[in-house]
This record gives sequence, structure tokens and C-alpha cells, in this order.
Amino acid sequence: MSEIKQGYKQTKVGIIPEDWEVVKLGKIAPLQRGYDLPTDSVQEGIYPVVYSNGILRFHNEYKAKAPGIVTGRSGTIGRVTYVEDNYWPHNTSLWVTNFYDNNPKFVYYMYINLDLTKFSAGSGVPTLNRNDVHIQDISLPPLKEQEKIAEILTTWDKSITKQTELLRAKELLKIALMQKLLSGEVRFDGFSDEWEEVRLGEIGQIVTGTTPPTDTKAYYENGQFPWITPTDINDKKDICKSERYLTSLGLEKGRFIPKGSLLVTCIASIGKNAILTVDGSCNQQINAILPSEKNNINYLYYFIEYKKDYLIKFAGQSATQILNKKSFSSLKIKLPSLSEQQKIAEVLSLADDEINLLKNELEELKLQKKALMQKLLTGEVRVKV
Repeated sequence: MSEIKQGYKQTKVGIIPEDWEVVKLGKIAPLQRGYDLPTDSVQEGIYPVVYSNGILRFHNEYKAKAPGIVTGRSGTIGRVTYVEDNYWPHNTSLWVTNFYDNNPKFVYYMYINLDLTKFSAGSGVPTLNRNDVHIQDISLPPLKEQEKIAEILTTWDKSITKQTELLRAKELLKIALMQKLLSGEVRFDGFSDEWEEVRLGEIGQIVTGTTPPTDTKAYYENGQFPWITPTDINDKKDICKSERYLTSLGLEKGRFIPKGSLLVTCIASIGKNAILTVDGSCNQQINAILPSEKNNINYLYYFIEYKKDYLIKFAGQSATQILNKKSFSSLKIKLPSLSEQQKIAEVLSLADDEINLLKNELEELKLQKKALMQKLLTGEVRVKV
């Protein structure tokens, strides 16, 4: 057993500072079920209505005074919302009824650190039993230290909020750039040629993926060729990894897609797209535009992203939207010269690089805050008060 350093003590929740105490969560921040809204309630109001997944609307009455802490009772479990105005906790939520002279913001971070998802029950709609939460033992610092911990973590939250706003602004700027550059509204110096209207099927070979029999191990086991499905495609432009891979035999049985191809989802989640950066394959929910020297594949990626709503509309409004190979191939597109395509793609790629940098910085901030929160809320790192 490791030696307990001076100023700390061993407890049932672990080693904590000597001046901290161990208490049941229900004794310092008990939860109560929220309230149904009146059936004749109106959308307009000044008081936030807090559901299991946050503030979704406003009402003209409130049930609880600020500050408040609300978390999910049914549906979304694990999200904790801090409310700075008088509010209406919805029936789908649980709210803290009394802070017993503890710092509300500290209690908020304590609830986040507890990770309420582990108390979720039910095979259908996830639910949270407040009694399971109330009996949890937690370590509680003196009020002055609570206030200082809350102040530090609030500073991190402000940095995360600022970074989120910067990211959103950059994403909006990219959308504006796409609208102007991909429509030809704004042209670069030196380009004045009229754009040519063609169909997608005319700019390169289009193939639809397939699914090799999934019960044949020889097609998948220890495979090295990515077999892309719509769930593998996210918001990244390039893709080289997948949940499942094909062997050489699987690739022969499936559909070979060369690197540099543009993959576009055409069933259900219409319009998701990515550029395959290695040789691989895809399933039948994806149409692939194979690379051509006549066009810039990065430009085509941004054009499909820009026209995603058009693709969805073209797919129709059936229960499961489908944009088959024939329909996909017939979609019209206005193309500038190859050199102008390259210039447009370069500018939008730079915007993507800036967005990805901001995203990475945001994720790093969140990870740093999570690590700091764990150390502060256990007393591993002390603060001066």
C-alpha cells in the first residue's frame, strides 16, 4: 500500500485532503423530477424550459429559481445543464432542489464528473433513477475551496466557448466561400471562360459498390483494403480507414475502387462524401466517381458538399431516400476549366485546414479541462484560497 502524503487521509472514496469530508450526494444536492408543461402552454416566454438534453424552448412561467442544475431523467442521460435564470425543469429531467449552502457551480462540475450515464437503466428509453444517484459517496471540500475550483473550471469553459465560436465563424465563412466560388458569383483574376454544363456521368466513370457475402471469412478476416460504408464517412474530406476491411479475395468479389475516387452516399444518408486516399471498396449505398485527369477530384468533393440539399431533393421523399446510379449520373453540374477548379479547391482546402486546426484545439481544450476537473474534484491538485 502506498504511503499517504501529509495533509491527506484514506476514505471509502479514496485518498482525499484531510479537511474534506465524504458525504452522500443526496444530502448536498438532491434531485427531483421536473414538471409537465400545461397543454395550452405557448412557445413565447422569458423563462427557459430545460429538457433532458438542454434548453429547448421558453415559457411564460417558471417552477424553480436560479441558479439551477438540470440533468436527464428519461431519453438523454448524462447531459448536465447549468441554468442562470429562473426556469422550468421539464418532466423529462431531474433538477437540484437544494444546494445546502454549497457552491452551485461547484455542484454542477461535480455532477458532470460523476458521469451519470453509468446509472442509466432500461432496455428501451434510457432512464435515470434519482435514488441511485443520491446514495453515491462524494468528496466535498470546504466552501471557499469549492468556489475557487468552480472559478477555475468556469475559466476553462469560457475558453472552450470562445474556441467554439471561432470554429463556428470559420465554418460560416467556408459556407459563404463555397456559395460564391462554386456558383461562379466570384471569380479569380485571370479566369473569364464560361463554365460548361455537363452531367456527372460525363465527367468520369461512376460505379456502385457491393457487399461481398459477410459470412465468408476469407473475404474479411485480416483484410487490408478499406470497405467503406456510409457510417465510415464523417466530416473529413479524406478517408482511408473503415470499420471493416476486405482481403484480396474480398476485393475481387466486391467492387474495386482506386485511390483518388470520390465516394458519395446515395441511399438514406444522401450526399455524404469523401475522397478515398488508398485503393479499396465500398458498399451498395455508395456511388463512386473514379478519378479523371480532366477534372479535379477535390473540386468535385466541394461541389457535392455544396449541392447536398439538391441531391437530397433529387432523391425524392420516400421512406428511404435513394439516388440510384442512373439518376446520380444524370445530375447536371457546371464546371469551370481544370485550372480554375484547382484554384477553387485550393482556397476551400485552406479553409478546411483552418477549421480542422480549430477543431483539434477545441478537443484538446476539452481533454485538458476533463483532466483538470478530475484532479481538482478529488483534491489531487489543491487550490489556494
